[in-house]
Amino acid sequence: LFEGLDEETIDGITAACANSWLEGWKPNREDVADLVAWEKGEIDDDEYDRRNLERAHRRAGTVQ
Repeated sequence: LFEGLDEETIDGITAACANSWLEGWKPNREDVADLVAWEKGEIDDDEYDRRNLERAHRRAGTVQ
């Protein structure tokens, strides 16, 4: 997932995940992959938010 990212960016992603984990978030590969894609510029803010909202609905068992 981290291929092509510099150490500073990797450290930032790792810190963000660790911080959120301490607040109760349990990241999975899909979550981290989207965060990496956002950092790489492969998806924009709107797409990142859309994917996160979609996952939240899926986990909650609600319809969008």
